[in-house]
Amino acid sequence: LLNVYGSTEVAADATWFDCSQLPKAGKVPVGRPIANVKTYVLGPQMEPLPPGFRGQLHVGGAGVAHGYWRQDDATAGSFLPNPFEPRAGRIYRTGDLAKYRDDGNIEVLGRIDRQVKLHGIRIGVEEIEAQLELHQDVRCAVVGLREGPQGRDALVAWCVPESERAPGAAELRRHLARELPRQWIPSRYVPVEALPRLASGKVTAWCSGRPTAWKQLARCHPGRRATSSAPGSKRLPEPLGPTSPESTPCLRMPELGNAGPRIKRRWNA
Repeated sequence: LLNVYGSTEVAADATWFDCSQLPKAGKVPVGRPIANVKTYVLGPQMEPLPPGFRGQLHVGGAGVAHGYWRQDDATAGSFLPNPFEPRAGRIYRTGDLAKYRDDGNIEVLGRIDRQVKLHGIRIGVEEIEAQLELHQDVRCAVVGLREGPQGRDALVAWCVPESERAPGAAELRRHLARELPRQWIPSRYVPVEALPRLASGKVTAWCSGRPTAWKQLARCHPGRRATSSAPGSKRLPEPLGPTSPESTPCLRMPELGNAGPRIKRRWNA
């Protein structure tokens, strides 16, 4: 049994690991580069990092593509001149956070950007959020993966409405379908009163597109408002939890089929 790592940009296969060498417990690494491929774990200044140090994984060698078709900006951002072997062509910036183990194998730790993978398809959640915020009734939005019915991951959009009118799921889906591929359209839409933010204004608790601190999100009920717990502060309502379908109208979507009204949502922080 082999664990093979790669992407379309590097001809699908770049590294491999023989899983029979793995101890009974432990994370499966992506291994070492295949023939005619070189891998680099680089720091912010494109400096090679020693084992144990986290950096971005880059791939070079015979399998690296020339770029993205008619997307010069995307090509320039992802396909870089090889600073270590100028005659070897370009290296591909994978966007994966990785490190070398002491034994020389590479371990992938997650994503540097907020790209997620659902059903084998890479999805840029920031592009979905930007498109949602172009809707006249959406002030801001956050998109991420969440465990859905039967334990399967689903793409979920949390939207702060511009006014008391929260746009419905069907309306948002039509809005996104004008610009985005079908696989990028979230299956659930949850209206919230606010999103938790740091002092810098960045939304907290999001890592690689998968929110973690769900208890900070507000549940948006018709006619319900957050109450203040201290002067000048705004306390979010209680955590998202099991609710009746009537309390979350945007989750009762025809696309969920007969299972829709019976779905038990698990919002464990």
